[in-house]
Amino acid sequence: MLSVFLWAGAAAAAQPATYAVDYVSTVATGYAMNEEGAIAGVRYRLPPGCTPSTCLGVPEPVVWAGDAVLPLPRLAGYSTVTAVSINTSGWVAGYAGDPWSTGARALVWKPTEAGYAGGSAPRTPTTP
Repeated sequence: MLSVFLWAGAAAAAQPATYAVDYVSTVATGYAMNEEGAIAGVRYRLPPGCTPSTCLGVPEPVVWAGDAVLPLPRLAGYSTVTAVSINTSGWVAGYAGDPWSTGARALVWKPTEAGYAGGSAPRTPTTP
């Protein structure tokens, strides 16, 4: 996401306006918001040494709560993890993998004092 700022220094009346582009953040998608205003979704972080024009962002499941961005633990063995829902208590539901091609595992994250714990598949009668 880019933002544009108008600079108006002391001699602004004598000079035309100067604009500067400032990099604010990578692309992000919010999938659900609970009644407390927390949002579950995915942000795309740039790998170290990359810029938006040289690299694609790496997806990271997160919860936005107030001014905090809380990363959700990933499931070992899966490169893609997506958070898609959040309830009033802050529990997050999502999945690991690609449900359209390679299959996926359901995930649940529980809020803690330090952020989130879990990222594990819930146990069901059909889960091995």
